[in-house]
Amino acid sequence: MVKFRTMTSAHGTDGQLLPDADRLTAFGRFLRASISAASEATMSKFDRVEKILTLGIKWQKLPQKGAS
Repeated sequence: MVKFRTMTSAHGTDGQLLPDADRLTAFGRFLRASISAASEATMSKFDRVEKILTLGIKWQKLPQKGAS
């Protein structure tokens, strides 16, 4: 499984985690904006992309013919 970091673990001067909006990475902002604006049809496209990525990663881990 591949996980993308969407938030940092930044803490304030008081030792508490900063608010979510202050800890989002650029990828996290993009992802949240995409998901909040997405319809059900678009969400199913995200699901398909995730499945394709997972299959690609699994395929890379398979032993290749002729490899020793």
